[in-house]
Amino acid sequence: MEIRLIIRYGIYFVALVLLQTLLFNYVSLGTGLVPFVYILALLLLPIDIQNWILLIFAFVLGFTIDVFNDTMALNTSAMLFAALLRPGVIQILSPRDGYEIGTLPSFKNFKPGRFLAFVSIIVFAHQIVFFSLDIFNFSKIGVVFLKTIINTVLSVAFIMILHLLFFKNNK
Repeated sequence: MEIRLIIRYGIYFVALVLLQTLLFNYVSLGTGLVPFVYILALLLLPIDIQNWILLIFAFVLGFTIDVFNDTMALNTSAMLFAALLRPGVIQILSPRDGYEIGTLPSFKNFKPGRFLAFVSIIVFAHQIVFFSLDIFNFSKIGVVFLKTIINTVLSVAFIMILHLLFFKNNK
């Protein structure tokens, strides 16, 4: 990975962690329904990133959010699960001839429909793990799915807005 990409992702990491902990954690639409915009840092990594780097990045990102939110590994677990699914989701959503090496996920590179599907699948996977571990009660499976669906829609909407506002030139 080039040094400029490392610096870019370091800035993404810090900016999204700060946005999540200082702003979006206070945008609540009910009990536990907070947009998880920090997932965008994982989504914007190059599609050909090595899996071990992806997992380390996801671990550090999730752990950092857990430290700030005092959520005892909920975000770390959910981020690691999302990171594990990410390469498969990209492969499934890839066009027939694939993507060039170094391609970054974006509206421009993935086309809007594929990018929305990519973001939605990864955010849904993150949310289902997060709320399953948070509630951890089989008798409340309906609550888990309801919170997962609502929070996925909320998070995807905010992620798309942030992406369009700040990452539109992501090449």
